[in-house]
Amino acid sequence: MGIRLGFLLFIIGGLGGMLMIMNQAHTVGAPDGGPELPLLSWSIKADDLRAAHLAGVFAIQALPLAGWLISRVMRDRQLAVQIGAVTAVALAWVWIFRSLLMQAVAGRPVFTVAGL
Repeated sequence: MGIRLGFLLFIIGGLGGMLMIMNQAHTVGAPDGGPELPLLSWSIKADDLRAAHLAGVFAIQALPLAGWLISRVMRDRQLAVQIGAVTAVALAWVWIFRSLLMQAVAGRPVFTVAGL
């Protein structure tokens, strides 16, 4: 179930990449470049579609791993309970992706740095 849901969210996460292509930029509300977070290079003045895209694309790795961990931790539980737990993780992942995407479209940075 983790593999299936991870693949589905990976496809949905591609929407962030599609928005970057359509926008011809990864920053929303300012030109690309400018002040950015170290390591990630996300804008700290406007929002960056790369944050949502990252969350969506990594679902293909995170959800199968979550499924495997849940199967190990909940070994004594019924399969339906394990699938429910994996589905709950997937729904939380969708919420994070959606929040990052909505924040990007609104032009608000994921992180701000005081004084910049």
